[in-house]
Amino acid sequence: MERSLEIKAKKNGIDASPQKLKESLKSLQVMGFSTNHKDYFLKTRGDPLGNRLVRLFRIKPPNNVTEQSELVL
Repeated sequence: MERSLEIKAKKNGIDASPQKLKESLKSLQVMGFSTNHKDYFLKTRGDPLGNRLVRLFRIKPPNNVTEQSELVL
């Protein structure tokens, strides 16, 4: 899978090692919290390369704050 990611990234002008690609994707994190008896998720600021990779694979990034009921798993 790492090799596929590296090939697709290079085809789209992203020149990074497999390790850097993996670290960038790991930097994309979401934190959960509750308030007023509702659960929410807060997207943290990730690596710009990770955000480019998400767009490359046409994955819709979550909003900055998302209510749990709005998430589709």
